[in-house]
Amino acid sequence: MKKLISTLAIASLSLSLASCSNSNSTAMPTSTPTGASISASAYTQECTEIITEAQKNNPVTTDAQPEAKSYTASETPDTLTLSDDVKNVEVSNLVSTQQQERLCNILLNNNISRDSIRKFFTSVLYYNNVTNYEFLNDTTTLEQVRYDSTAITALHEKANPDFGGTNCRITAFTLLKDSIDLTPVDFSGDTEDDSANWFLGTDTASINTAPFEFITQEEKNTFSTLFLATKTELTTNKDTHIGHIKKQMENNKVTFSNNKASLISVHMADEEDQALFIGHAGVLLPNDNGYVFVEKLAFDAPYQAIYFSSEEQVYNYLTAAYQRFTSKEMGAPILFKNNKEITIK
Repeated sequence: MKKLISTLAIASLSLSLASCSNSNSTAMPTSTPTGASISASAYTQECTEIITEAQKNNPVTTDAQPEAKSYTASETPDTLTLSDDVKNVEVSNLVSTQQQERLCNILLNNNISRDSIRKFFTSVLYYNNVTNYEFLNDTTTLEQVRYDSTAITALHEKANPDFGGTNCRITAFTLLKDSIDLTPVDFSGDTEDDSANWFLGTDTASINTAPFEFITQEEKNTFSTLFLATKTELTTNKDTHIGHIKKQMENNKVTFSNNKASLISVHMADEEDQALFIGHAGVLLPNDNGYVFVEKLAFDAPYQAIYFSSEEQVYNYLTAAYQRFTSKEMGAPILFKNNKEITIK
């Protein structure tokens, strides 16, 4: 129980990992976000159909207009130090149909299946409807992003007290599951692998109580094996940790067949169990004008599509966001792209 409580605190990340201002109100930026430009001609009929299907499958409806609204945060978010090259990067909470179809088109171009995209947008629309489009931005910049965790949590508990929502790992798996192949671990019984997977308790509960299906019961073992914590050593030697992560992937025969979209994972230290767990995950999508990073920071945090001009910018952003979880005994978080470590220049 102590571990699960600890996980909830870690998973929430204060909802402010992407915040770069001490102001208590959200305002649309005065500067123009960098990133891919929107082209109506790029939208496909297929995306229109997918979004329509997602809307029909949504168990929650709202009369609120899909637009960003200013608000006063109940808590002052932590300040995140961003490098100058990413401060003005564009972020969208996928509020408007235009932004939804924009991302949908990119997902299709990156070989993400129609079914996975539909399930993803069903989750997005559920979240946006539950929050009544409060605290959301159709488009803003990383420097301006700020969310009210207390208010958002209250709205979700009111809508469905049994469903905690989705998080980064669930979101990434929903989009990439068709391209992931592995040998599932048998989690039945009290095994070492079960103890190494303690931090996925809230994920499993979310999958089991969701009012719509995004991960089937048959896919649960694949999900848990992919995000299985890695047993390692109490050392700050990064190469040692990387070796253990790669060895576990090899043992479980984890492969990624999508030659475009990639799983980005952030491995963090668990000193008590001498293990590394995937504390954050997202999907990296190459685009004509750079890269799109799709993530959901926590169960009660909004979905984010972030439009970077380079892959290096993505890693600079993630490094800034998760450097705070550096362990004195086990070192800084380690970034992986699929089954290879990311070298930060």
